[in-house]
Amino acid sequence: MQNDRFISKVKQFVYQVLFIFKENVDNQSTPENLKNSRFLNIILFTGFCLGILFCIFIPYGAGFDEEQHMLRIYDLSGFNIIPNQEPGNKTLGLSEFFTLSYQRRFFQNSAIDLFNEQNIFTKANYDSMTIAETRSVYSPIMFLPQAFVAGIIWRLFDFPIIPGVILLRITGFLLYVFLIYLSIRFIPAGKWVMAILAFSPTALFQAATVNADGFTNGVSFFFIGYVLFIVTKNEKEIGFKNLLVLICAILLLGFVKPTFSILAFLLVIIPMKKYGSKKKTIAIIASAIIAIVCNFGWSVLVNLDINSGNVNSTLSSTNSGLLGKIDVLFSQPVEFFSLFFSGFSQSAIPRYQSWVGVYGYWVGSVPEIIYWLFPILLIATIVIDSVTSKLDKKTIFWLFITFVLCVFGLSSLRAGLRAVEILTGSDRSMLDSQGRYFVPYMPLLFISLGSLIKKRILFPSWSRKLTIFLFVTILGFYTFGLSATYYTDCGYEYLLGKSCKMPKYKNLEISNAQVVSLNNNNYIKQTFINTCREIENVQIYLKESNSQKGMIQLSLLSTNPSKILTSQIFGIDNIENGSFLTLPFNGFVEKGSEFVIDLKASGLDQSTSVDLGIRPNEVYKGSLTIDDQLLEGDLIFFYTCKN
Repeated sequence: MQNDRFISKVKQFVYQVLFIFKENVDNQSTPENLKNSRFLNIILFTGFCLGILFCIFIPYGAGFDEEQHMLRIYDLSGFNIIPNQEPGNKTLGLSEFFTLSYQRRFFQNSAIDLFNEQNIFTKANYDSMTIAETRSVYSPIMFLPQAFVAGIIWRLFDFPIIPGVILLRITGFLLYVFLIYLSIRFIPAGKWVMAILAFSPTALFQAATVNADGFTNGVSFFFIGYVLFIVTKNEKEIGFKNLLVLICAILLLGFVKPTFSILAFLLVIIPMKKYGSKKKTIAIIASAIIAIVCNFGWSVLVNLDINSGNVNSTLSSTNSGLLGKIDVLFSQPVEFFSLFFSGFSQSAIPRYQSWVGVYGYWVGSVPEIIYWLFPILLIATIVIDSVTSKLDKKTIFWLFITFVLCVFGLSSLRAGLRAVEILTGSDRSMLDSQGRYFVPYMPLLFISLGSLIKKRILFPSWSRKLTIFLFVTILGFYTFGLSATYYTDCGYEYLLGKSCKMPKYKNLEISNAQVVSLNNNNYIKQTFINTCREIENVQIYLKESNSQKGMIQLSLLSTNPSKILTSQIFGIDNIENGSFLTLPFNGFVEKGSEFVIDLKASGLDQSTSVDLGIRPNEVYKGSLTIDDQLLEGDLIFFYTCKN
């Protein structure tokens, strides 16, 4: 009898919590909102369908750090809450997470082979597990749905890897869509802005791959939407059910990526009179403190060896790196601050492009037209949202202030790191291009801008149709670029009338390349299989010359029939170290045929040579020989396909 009463009370409580969604949505069901909703549903439906397709067809491993997150999710499915708990601060996972990863490939080639029988049905080899340190050390809460699915498909059943990854992607994407749906349903102003930003190219790419950004973006959007709902709701103080949902939204911020919990500052826009009793005030403030402490505290916790109580190598290296960065700041303050402030302007365009649309690891070419159309789309969206805006000046002010604080804080962090990387001679290109980290903050800016427009727009129906047209067009171009990047060799370049340089190397460090030596007494040949019908030139990477004089003869030969197609002599005194020798050639050739790049040297200083860069791994469909002796690896070379 007592159990029945308990179950009855639980059901009643759940129904009350769920009823809040219907109640709050019904309060916004004005004729204008209903008309907007019909058009808005088109955006949501388009984003949802395209997102599912992305989950399937974006090659596994093409997402940012996707293999790292897969390693963490698999570990979490075994109830290992703290990452990197294996000996040596590592994580045990499936080796196929790395061997099947698109990012691990040596060349940017078509990913269609991931769907052939050999790869699509590949299962885990539990006799050959991988032990590696994962960089995915975020809160386990964000990965719980995927970890649950991973536990079923790989720990209970022997499911193939690629279909399993697709299921995990869809799981994360559905959670993202659910959070976005709630944010749009609750937010009193900026519904169109919220939808457009949530399904922008970069946000959609992130949501459709396995990473921490999809959860972070979804929670951030939901938090912003619900806080604005509380602010504009016509009630003297926050009701119990609304308070409960608000606390949940706040606590979710504690599980997003580090630093994004700063969004809790947005709570200042809630009028004090709406807090009502001290208990409610304390509950909200305590929730915000708990969220921030959890968010930053987890970052410290995961770097502690809880078994020995000592700081592990990850934290040690982090601290020493931090001390090193601080030392650079104080030892070169003028140079640091000069680079710091220049970083804001010099990184503006790459970050804008990365925020709007980018492919994983910045590979391929995103159609440039989307960077021009997206601002127009945002302007049209802001104008539409201005019709139903209910935000007062105080709320608009604090929205903008929160945006500035969040973006300036993140930009300052990136600019500071960028300055240090430049001063220490490191690569800072990634710091210039991390615009995807600004996605969670953007609703703050554009919702506040839309609320500033008070004049009613003319032809609202046409404005909605224009917005939908621009939205579909942008996603269409982005999807085309995505398919050309991952499933063709030169499709996008040919469409734009550009030449295409092959092979498209991935993960290639030219400056640190190994070499083979060309001298007066040997000759080097590199064969390759042509993928185009007209070759414009071939290029060979010359890393260093030890001679002050002499010449190099570079020739291009066909093998069937065997003949010299073109040849040119390069003087050593006209060649710079670390440059490419370019041999022009204009002629139609047979696609799929084999060609030979032949190199000979003469007149070099005695006991000197010319060092040519190579990639030591035998991964290219060609061969490298010295005096007809086969070597492992290939020269670093290009051939340009003419459009």
